[in-house]
Amino acid sequence: MPRGSKRPSLPILPCLLCLGIIVFPPLAQAQARKAIVFGNAEYLAFPNLDDSARDANLMAKTFSKLGIAVHGGGASLNLTGDQMVEEVDAFADTLRPGDEAFFFFSGHGIQLEGLNYLIPSDFDAKTESLAKRKAVDLYEQLEKLEQRNCRLVVMFLDCCRDTPSFITGEASKKSLNKGLAEMKVDTSGSTEIMVCFSTMHGKVSWTSPNGTTSAFTTALAEEIQRPAELSSVMKAVGRRVREDTKDEEQPQTPAIYGNLLNDYFLAGLPRSGGMDGLPQTSAFNSNTIQESVSSRLQRASKSDPFVNSLGMRFVPVEGTNVLFSVWETRVSDFMSFSENSSSRVSTDATVIVHSDSEPIKLFEGRPDLAYRACGFPQGPDHPVVCVTPENARAFCDWLSKKEGVIYRLPSDAEWSCAAGLDESKNVLLSPAEKSVTFALQGIQSVPPGSDVGNLLGKEASGKFYNIQSRTVMSPFSSHMDAYVFTAPVGTYPPNLNGIFDIFGNVKELTISIYNPSLPESHQDNGYSVRGSSFRTNELNGVSLSTRTALQRGQGFYEFGFRVVIESPSVR
Repeated sequence: MPRGSKRPSLPILPCLLCLGIIVFPPLAQAQARKAIVFGNAEYLAFPNLDDSARDANLMAKTFSKLGIAVHGGGASLNLTGDQMVEEVDAFADTLRPGDEAFFFFSGHGIQLEGLNYLIPSDFDAKTESLAKRKAVDLYEQLEKLEQRNCRLVVMFLDCCRDTPSFITGEASKKSLNKGLAEMKVDTSGSTEIMVCFSTMHGKVSWTSPNGTTSAFTTALAEEIQRPAELSSVMKAVGRRVREDTKDEEQPQTPAIYGNLLNDYFLAGLPRSGGMDGLPQTSAFNSNTIQESVSSRLQRASKSDPFVNSLGMRFVPVEGTNVLFSVWETRVSDFMSFSENSSSRVSTDATVIVHSDSEPIKLFEGRPDLAYRACGFPQGPDHPVVCVTPENARAFCDWLSKKEGVIYRLPSDAEWSCAAGLDESKNVLLSPAEKSVTFALQGIQSVPPGSDVGNLLGKEASGKFYNIQSRTVMSPFSSHMDAYVFTAPVGTYPPNLNGIFDIFGNVKELTISIYNPSLPESHQDNGYSVRGSSFRTNELNGVSLSTRTALQRGQGFYEFGFRVVIESPSVR
């Protein structure tokens, strides 16, 4: 369901159910990615569900966009119970150990004695015992895929559901409960399992308006196309569903059962043929595909970026021999490093975090964890801030070992090339000595439009204690954009090189010394930091050639970084 659209005030009593299963393979062998999609919209004994067919068609198209082969070429609609079981059997027969399998069902569903069932289009049971025989047992379908030596099984259940009215008798009614039953997930085996409900067990989901898909399926189809880890994807889906149903009597809150031991990405790896002919896989293994990395780096372009295991995208920039990250390093990227790296950088650091009531607040503790306490809300797709130069470089070292290619911070000159600045005439000068060219990206007037970038404007009124007087008097006093603090990476249009957020959002650390001619003890002898941020409100600050310095062992809440890939394969 589109965000902010109006919904009916009453739920449909039977259940609208969407089920998706993702299977991820052992890393040492090639894998195939396949999907089967059901949509039951027309029923003999239940109300018809037009949106279930739309849900199924949307997910079939989404799977295809992700390079996942859909069984039968598209969604299978309005199948009987026997047909559904036969199709699942046929689909399971195509799977091989380590394949990735996706199973999607949209239609009615019920729970009987604590077990969940999918309802076929010909379902017409009048008793509980007959219902068990005519409905399609959800656990049985899940088991069929697990028996194929699946590494990971993820179930997406999108339901508008309630106690079915076809069963009579007090004894039978006592065995029925509102909503689907909680899924009992066994995580002791070799298969990793995640079960995602569109709403909590025992709760009712809300039906969608005519002509739309459900809130859960709409969010799911969009979010799984983002290059983010699966757990982060489902958190984003949950936030959207709750927001989209906030006006209902009881907002719809998705629930997740089970546990994932590894990181998985549904989007972010090459399309059409995978990596140098290898079938695609969401589980990235640099040892398995190392030979293909060189060719992937060489053919990377603005329209076909190189994508690594974290979902970071890289494109070549004219005038350099590196691939540039199109985004600033995200919270999710740095979190992977912080949680999985055994190396720790010295705690002898000063990190300045944001506070509404005072100019600065010093973070006390491990500097590699300061990003979690920056002083304002940060989602996984927001640029990481409060990172010291040492921890930014440690991130690059960790990622280099993990991926098998060289990651590092860009140089000051490389950043200028990515920004589209021609500084070849004064290339021998230090960053501090270069002229501050009034080079603005996309700004035709002052204040700039809200779609140019994330800068300081009226939306931040009262949020920045130490610069309010300058804000009132600045040319940006009437500017307004949608974000007080950081915006998700890629929110604003890219520049001509395909680089996002080179203007605004956060200032970006480089590997270059701000002024190498100064003695090491000089206060300005730090690293060159480029660009503007969400806190910028002065004309010289929005210049693409503006530079500031960040000393060693310091971090700041408006400073982030992006990385480049250095490799002999890059020309």
